[in-house]
Amino acid sequence: MGSLNYDAFKLIFLMILLTSINGTALPNQNPKSNSTQINSNSVLVALLDSHYTELSELVEKALLLQTLEQTVSHHNITIFAPNNEALERQMDPEFKRFLLEPGNLKSLQNLLLFHIIPSRVGSKEWPSEDVGAAARHQTLCVDEADNHLPLTRGTSGEKIVGGLAKVTRPDDVIRPDGLIHGIERLLVPRSVQEDFNRRRSLRSISAVLPEGAPVVDPRTHRLKKPAAPVPAGAPPVVAEEADGSVKFGQGEGSAYLFDPDIYTDGRISVQGIDGVLLPVETPATKISPATAPKIVAKQRRGKLLEVACSFAGAFGRFTSCN
Repeated sequence: MGSLNYDAFKLIFLMILLTSINGTALPNQNPKSNSTQINSNSVLVALLDSHYTELSELVEKALLLQTLEQTVSHHNITIFAPNNEALERQMDPEFKRFLLEPGNLKSLQNLLLFHIIPSRVGSKEWPSEDVGAAARHQTLCVDEADNHLPLTRGTSGEKIVGGLAKVTRPDDVIRPDGLIHGIERLLVPRSVQEDFNRRRSLRSISAVLPEGAPVVDPRTHRLKKPAAPVPAGAPPVVAEEADGSVKFGQGEGSAYLFDPDIYTDGRISVQGIDGVLLPVETPATKISPATAPKIVAKQRRGKLLEVACSFAGAFGRFTSCN
């Protein structure tokens, strides 16, 4: 009886051991994963392969692919894609530099998410052409206070997004999980515009050169006035010494300023100095006397030669004795 109980105990123990081994050795057949699998026919893949190259490049730089993949795994999306010209040539260069700075990644993300709504809105779902008819759709830009895009029509029946951008290519890309409309310009949410204006104001303030504290003249104990800019080409006749005093002239004929701007009327300025300015003597240059040019007198031909020439000319033998 005792051996039977012992054998039964061993059998139960082996069954428990095998069960625990199988539970640890066999892999989980249904693992839960947070990653989403995107279909090759997704609207996101179509966006990256489309002619909206500037927009797709910004989406990659903004690190939004994973966020958009999770979005399309739950519901359809509609993308309002600005054309390449609007993002490459029509955008303010300073605003584009602001968006691409690493510290402004959140502003770039909000700008792009403002162009996407988490629902499917085709051209047939657009509001009617009645005046004042509009449909407001919430965007993915959750940081924007008013994150709704109004869809309206213009006076000629054209489709308009956000009250500004015309739809130039309606239903340009259609996929099972969303579609893309081409628009003519960029849509900028108010929060991004305020961030840009704030950063530009800080940059302009930091660009102002600081001014030095006022300097006291040690001779007169008065505040020194800033020196006027010296015109180009003017001789360096005024110099500031190491102790802050102003010196006029050079050498022994110099003087120091002790009473600045005694009288000024816009044309004349009178300055008080402590000495008499003397012109700088320049060494005299010796001028060598000019050498008179040597004149060679023309020699006269002999009298006999003249008589012979005249005599020969009388007989016609010579025409000239020159």
